Amino acid sequence: MATLSGPTFGGLLVGTVGWRWVFFVNVPVGLLVLALAFLIVPDLRTGRAHRLDLPGALLSTASLTCVTFALIEGDRYSWNAGILALGVVGLAFATLIPCRQTQRQQAEPLVPFGLFADRGFTLMTGLVGAIGAALVAAVLPFGLYFQQQLGFSAVHAGLALAPSPLVSLLVSPLAGRLSDLGGGRRVLLAGLVSFCAGLLAVILLALAGTALFATRAGNPAAVPA
Repeated sequence: MATLSGPTFGGLLVGTVGWRWVFFVNVPVGLLVLALAFLIVPDLRTGRAHRLDLPGALLSTASLTCVTFALIEGDRYSWNAGILALGVVGLAFATLIPCRQTQRQQAEPLVPFGLFADRGFTLMTGLVGAIGAALVAAVLPFGLYFQQQLGFSAVHAGLALAPSPLVSLLVSPLAGRLSDLGGGRRVLLAGLVSFCAGLLAVILLALAGTALFATRAGNPAAVPA
């Protein structure tokens, strides 16, 4: 539901009250979630004291912040020495995270390595990470493509991205039932193949559309309206 409503509602905010409200809207939503958590989530305390892996959390945050800022703003700053240095620092922080987690395995680490002893958990974690990265990598450039190349408004660009999460929302319960019947591996492979084929089709259509626009811009009479 979040993937379905996010681009559309975000486009509506951008097209009406301005892009800054994309960030402001998280404040009331966050307060509502906190209130519902206190009201609904059961208080299951084990009596055991827990300690946050604060250095691990700070390393992860610093690494993601540096690398993300460098990638997003690199073109704006012409990939100068400062941006490149920021990216290198972020990658250096990333290399320190496994070292820190290795030292924390006997306490309460941010990432317990024992989880990865389960082959199924390791495989599914990698697949979920790859699919999530592919989704994020597709939504941002295609949102820009719809607006900058096709001339869509922010709301229309969000609506153009809506079919993918809508299909996922409708198919997921069916896929779960099929997996419960013993077809988990086949369902997973079919979903991955369909997902890759869909992304490939969209990329090919986008490339064809870009070529068409370039041809029309160079010689409008050669391309029918």
